[in-house]
Order: sequence, then C-alpha cells, then structure tokens
Amino acid sequence: MPEREIAGARQELRRSVEELARHLERFAAGLVPGPAPSFSGFDELWTADPWTPDGRYQVLSGRLPRPAVAGSVAELRERAAAVLAAAGWTTGTGEGEPESVRKRYEAIVYGTRDGFEVQFRLSARAVEFYGRTPVTRLYAWESPEPVVTAETVGPGYELCPECDGLGWCPTCEGRIVFLRSGSYTGYRSGCPDCRGDNVCLVCRGAGRRSC
Repeated sequence: MPEREIAGARQELRRSVEELARHLERFAAGLVPGPAPSFSGFDELWTADPWTPDGRYQVLSGRLPRPAVAGSVAELRERAAAVLAAAGWTTGTGEGEPESVRKRYEAIVYGTRDGFEVQFRLSARAVEFYGRTPVTRLYAWESPEPVVTAETVGPGYELCPECDGLGWCPTCEGRIVFLRSGSYTGYRSGCPDCRGDNVCLVCRGAGRRSC
C-alpha cells in the first residue's frame, strides 16, 4: 500500500493517551472522593471516516462500584456535568450513543474539548468512566501511479474508460477502508464501490481494454 508513517505522529498519539488519563483522573476525583479507578486502554482503533483510514485513536476506561459512590443517579449526573463545565468542557447527555449502550445505564453524561471525549456512565451498579483521544493521522497516503498510460497502453488497446489507466479502483485508489461501529469499537469494511477488491471493476486492474 503506498503510504508512509508520518514522523512523530505515533508519539503524538501516546501523548494524547497520557493527557486523556490525566483528564479522567481529575474528573473521577471531582466526582468521587477517594482513590480514583485505574484506567486501562484498548488497542489503537480506526477512525469512522472511510476516506481517512490512516487515522487512529485510543480509548481508556475505568469503573467504580456504586457502594463506593455516594448519591443518587440524579445527583451524580448533576455533579458530573458540573465537574465537566468547571473544567471548560462542552457537556451533553450521550443521546447519540447506540441504544444497546444507552439502555444499560440510567444516565450518561458526555463531555468534549479540543478533540477529546469523555463519558460518565451511571447505573445502580457502578459509575463507569470512558475517554477517547483525538484522532491522530499516522500515515500519509500517496496515490499510486497508473499501471498504464497513453504512452504505454500498446497497440490494439485503449485506456480503461473507468479508471483511465490507473488499474486501481478510482474511488479508494487501492486503499483498505476502515469504518467504525458504535462509539468505542472498530471493524473493517471494504470500499463501497469495489467492495474491498481494490482494483478497477471494469478492467480488473489491467488499466486498459481492447479496442
């Protein structure tokens, strides 16, 4: 695949993870007196944008059982929103989360700032903390060279009318497309035009056809 890793990008992602951990620890301390939960991370996840498959982000999460957290769900929701607002974060209620997530909790308080996202998920059993880093672009995509040009197409052939000699799918240019399902899980999906074949569907990668 014609791509190269951007210098310093992976270090930037690691710094974002460290900053996210500090945010979560501070918010947890503001919401729940006493020791903060330990926050564990998932592997790098892929971005939702199918045309920037080189973007990555990471998630941290932690959990405290409700017996360790005083107050009703309504009180915790108000405290969570106040903690976020005091730190200059934009708050919401997590209404954009999938129903499968929302129905497991009595309330979700959502905050965003500078590309970071955090959530307090409140239920009768526990208070759960989730955070997501901004997307960091790790790779620079370089469009491939055409497999055939007007000068090299050869006698008896013409350039493919679909890809104009590129050979690769003109939509994705041969790149693997990554999509995201839900908020914190990633899965792979192919280009909607070539369905993951990555080559031109007319010439099947030849870049030319008989004339």
